[in-house]
Amino acid sequence: MSSSPWLIVLAFCQVLTALVVGGVGLYFADQQRKNAAAKLRLDLFEHRYKVLDAVRRLLSAIVEKGNVSLEELGNFSLGTVNADFLFDDGIAKYLAELRNHAATLMTHTAMLNSPNQVERTEAAKRKGEEIGWFLAQIETLNSKFGAFLKLGEQ
Repeated sequence: MSSSPWLIVLAFCQVLTALVVGGVGLYFADQQRKNAAAKLRLDLFEHRYKVLDAVRRLLSAIVEKGNVSLEELGNFSLGTVNADFLFDDGIAKYLAELRNHAATLMTHTAMLNSPNQVERTEAAKRKGEEIGWFLAQIETLNSKFGAFLKLGEQ
């Protein structure tokens, strides 16, 4: 029994159609994967930028007023609470260091009201050192956070 050439052509067309449909499906699946990855990068950027913004607001308050209020320190803590999940350990340690320096600044500012002249003088000196430390942090923000805030392919 011989096969008709048309049956062979028909079988070939069916296989070819299945390959084309599969290829198109694969293309769309790859595009969805790329879109999901881009959305993830954008979402991660937005969450990381909020942490950077909290740092900038803290530094701005300190430079502007020479002190930080409990409310501002609380806002900083709330704004950076998820940093452990968004950054490496280096940034998490840096944020803790900022928080500790802010608390130290608050302590030295409170000590300026001491009745003891020696304590007030020492507090003024230490407060100046803390403010200098915070001023230096402004210059380092881009280098500390820059690698985490790049939107390009990662």
